[in-house]
Amino acid sequence: MLTLYHRTTVEAAEAILRAGALDGPTACASTRPNGHPTGFGEAIIELRVPEDAAELDDEFPDGEQHYRVPLDSMIFDAYTLSPDGRCQVIR
Repeated sequence: MLTLYHRTTVEAAEAILRAGALDGPTACASTRPNGHPTGFGEAIIELRVPEDAAELDDEFPDGEQHYRVPLDSMIFDAYTLSPDGRCQVIR
């Protein structure tokens, strides 16, 4: 299983949690919670995805990887991270 991170807005994260699934044909996720996708929103949806279900989309020189993941990926947690690293869980 891969642990990946999908960035979005807090409002979208709340809707994803209510629905119990991601939206759209596929979702993009990163190997780092504070990696390149930070511009997509302050909320982080942490996912567990079987390795064979994740499609590698991009790799960066620093080792970060981006994947396209299926919508039925298991949502493990949803939270925001402050600049000093404090975690605020989204309910």
